[in-house]
Amino acid sequence: MPIEKQIENFIIDFFSERGKLLSLSIEERLHTDFLKSNTLDSIEFISLIAEIEGNFDLLFIESDIQSPQFSSITGIVTIACERIKKS
Repeated sequence: MPIEKQIENFIIDFFSERGKLLSLSIEERLHTDFLKSNTLDSIEFISLIAEIEGNFDLLFIESDIQSPQFSSITGIVTIACERIKKS
């Protein structure tokens, strides 16, 4: 399975395990701005970052997390894949 799909599935599972975005289709989940919709609290957001970094052996930098892209699953997948390619 391509790394992009692995990360995408991991993040979808992260949200599902916490009962988040369950009423949305997979396509809607991928593009929902979870920061604007207050889907995650600050601890959950930090946990998401840490779990992605730990599971995929990457390190986000400050500008990654501050990027508007970092507010959707699709955006995080894109940024994570860029980090992996740079390492």
